[in-house]
Amino acid sequence: DDPIADISGVSYYAVMRAAREQGVPVMLMGQGGDELFWGYSWVRAALEASQRKSELRNGSGVGLADYLKISKPPYSYTMGLLWLKSLGGLLSGYRQYHSDLVSPADRVVFYDSDHSFQTASHNIHGMYTKHFNDQVLDSDPTATFTRHDPSTPLDITILRLICETYLRENGIAQGDRLSMAASVELRLPLVDYRLAEIVIGLHKAHPVTKPQHKKWLQEAVREIVPPFIMSRRKRGFSPPWRSWIKALGEAYGHQLVDGYLVQHGVLHADAARDQRRRLLPPPWAGPDLIAWRSLVLENWCRQMGGKT
Repeated sequence: DDPIADISGVSYYAVMRAAREQGVPVMLMGQGGDELFWGYSWVRAALEASQRKSELRNGSGVGLADYLKISKPPYSYTMGLLWLKSLGGLLSGYRQYHSDLVSPADRVVFYDSDHSFQTASHNIHGMYTKHFNDQVLDSDPTATFTRHDPSTPLDITILRLICETYLRENGIAQGDRLSMAASVELRLPLVDYRLAEIVIGLHKAHPVTKPQHKKWLQEAVREIVPPFIMSRRKRGFSPPWRSWIKALGEAYGHQLVDGYLVQHGVLHADAARDQRRRLLPPPWAGPDLIAWRSLVLENWCRQMGGKT
């Protein structure tokens, strides 16, 4: 029952509610397709970064120059801003180089390379109260990204991680909750265990070092899926979240200032006020996703704690 702050949940719920209104009691969803078939660019990047780290730590000739490369600007407006802030990838590459040198050798590069993860890690001391901060620092969130068996290929390790984390805790959980909220039964054919076994078997027989976007899945359905679907650019399933988060910040951002999280010693009062301001950014900047997640958590705690 932990909260999920994925803004695309609004879209999932709208589709499920529309299906129920039209008398459709069962829906199919494609959760698992991106996770099993390398549909996310950041997961493909995580595999490449983990391979580079392994070569760096093994003394295989990889050095700082291999990290300092300018990447292509992304299509996304928000990601484009982050790309500019990272000097086209040069700054983030240097930071990754330093991280790969000091982090445990058996730790793969995974979600810790994500901007929101890094932002939260960087600001952790200023966000929380000392009491809560001491409890948080007792655990290492990146320990989950440990490669316990060195003989397991990196591509299979990354697949396991994305399925155990994002797919299970966000995709499947969110789909299940929002379909049930509309009294619709949800079927997820792409997470059938038999399909997963086939995919992992293929990876064991044909290890992947540079995976392509859903290549195996596309080859399997090419004769039955229209070409315009196969060739179109990947898109998210999100509403106009920038304007929505700003509107929610205007309407409810004040709840953070002296709300449940502040009163119960989680958020520092100064950080809460700062996050309220970050929910209302200037026109050229996108909303702060850390502040948005704090607002979601604030409202979840208010509901679960009985405060209105």
